[in-house]
Amino acid sequence: MRTGVILLTSPNSEEADRIYANLKAKGILGLQCSQDDADDAPETITDFITDNRLEAVVVSNLTQAFPSDSFRHAIEETGLSRLAVSWVDIASLLGEEPSKGSADVADMTVLVNLARLQRADHLRNAVFRTLPRSSKISRRELLRSIPRVFRVESDIPIVLGDQCSGRSKTCDYCRRACPVNAVSDTGQTVAIDDRLCIECGACARDCPIGAIQCPSVSDVQMIAMLNTLSSEEFEPNKRALLLTCPIGFEKLLDEAGKRKRLGAGVVPVQIPCVASIGSAHYLWSACLRVTLVTVCPDISCKKAAAVFPLYRHVASSKNLLRTLAEDRAVMVHHLSLNASDSIVDSVSRAVTLTSPVDASARLSGVFRRDVMLDAVRKLRTSSSNGGIVLSEDSTLTLFDLKVDDARCTFCEFCHRDCPDRAIEFTKSEDSVSLMFDPALCEGCMICVRNCPEQAISLSRLRELSTILDRKKAVKARDENAKCENCGTTLGSKRSLTVLRKKLSEQGVADATLRTLSLCIRCKQETVIRPLGQHLPPKSEPRPKPSQT
Repeated sequence: MRTGVILLTSPNSEEADRIYANLKAKGILGLQCSQDDADDAPETITDFITDNRLEAVVVSNLTQAFPSDSFRHAIEETGLSRLAVSWVDIASLLGEEPSKGSADVADMTVLVNLARLQRADHLRNAVFRTLPRSSKISRRELLRSIPRVFRVESDIPIVLGDQCSGRSKTCDYCRRACPVNAVSDTGQTVAIDDRLCIECGACARDCPIGAIQCPSVSDVQMIAMLNTLSSEEFEPNKRALLLTCPIGFEKLLDEAGKRKRLGAGVVPVQIPCVASIGSAHYLWSACLRVTLVTVCPDISCKKAAAVFPLYRHVASSKNLLRTLAEDRAVMVHHLSLNASDSIVDSVSRAVTLTSPVDASARLSGVFRRDVMLDAVRKLRTSSSNGGIVLSEDSTLTLFDLKVDDARCTFCEFCHRDCPDRAIEFTKSEDSVSLMFDPALCEGCMICVRNCPEQAISLSRLRELSTILDRKKAVKARDENAKCENCGTTLGSKRSLTVLRKKLSEQGVADATLRTLSLCIRCKQETVIRPLGQHLPPKSEPRPKPSQT
């Protein structure tokens, strides 16, 4: 999205001038204005947004004063989406106007929020919540736009139908994660009921393939923020991303007014709810050596049931990090606080910024699973060449296939129906094998549902060697049956045995059952030869009359 930055500054602020010059040097569209300029000429702000055709804007307040109503109305008049405007009160968070000691934090805060909005393409597909009949409508809302009276922008997660299509009948991770049963199956994909949704984002967190995204904090936005924090232009030992909800952000501003300040390098970003963050996001941050801390400011919140599983996500991430790269296990944190607890004090106790950021590492890609696997491979060190076993309560979206040898008939239905091509059959003259690639499996459960023999089960992956080394595992193998007459390969012995048993139970004659051990050509000869013995001999053709 085309994004710009508005700096609301005090007159003659040298640090504000430096921040503006830094943005301009990076080719970022920016506007620097004072509170008085915004009040006297609000059309300057409107013209900046409309003339540059901005789709999103970061408003960075570098003063101690709150933006005036005329300043806010000037932005509203441009028609920008509510979710496309990021308000960052830098001076309030720092407890002072940016100085030389806090300039890096101000730069990082602006650039991180800018990166988040630049990749906010999901806002174009944002879900509107229908207003209840009892809602009061202001005169300003009525005059601005009639359609907006009946619908309001929301942080309801967005379902990407092209990715979710065909999986909703068997994959129910999102439905199980939702604490209010707002997710339902529509036949081809899932739908979220805007009347029930509490905008926690738990369904987006637990979706293995990222087919559900939060409009204001999608996967590509998280990657952009983490890559920005790991850039080389900031101090190497001072990088941390603090994610909290609007309630937590308000508490941060309140504590900043009481001279409680976050540690150097901690960049706070407001998101709808921290329940939308999961194991994949924690691993991404650890891969870049960026500390990630999520804070739930009040455990009595109505979304607490959706936030509580984050403890398992953090524990699972820490267990894996201790095996892959032990020094990075201290870079992921989740804090659930009481209403009376201090966010600043809790974050200061939990976060220790000692490890240098890996500025050469970058995360790339769009699909959640591919980025997660890339991060796991980058985290692997020379000391972890052996087997890496995950804990039983692992929350990583990695799956393992189990096949019951006594039931599998190698019918290849699982291979035919797998949308990820994670299952394949390899055949030779002597045997047939069912191969499984866990690096491709996305846990849709279609193979489990469609197996006619109920021989397949899916579980969380425990051994990571196949993922890291890209090895396909043999899940089932059987010898091939041969034609009794010519020795042609017929297929799996087990499949013929099961077929013979089923036909026998249905009363098929023994003579027909014996033909199961013959190839097609031999079956034809077996059937045609007895018929030929009963046919009359062929008569000799009459000679053609000679032409005179």
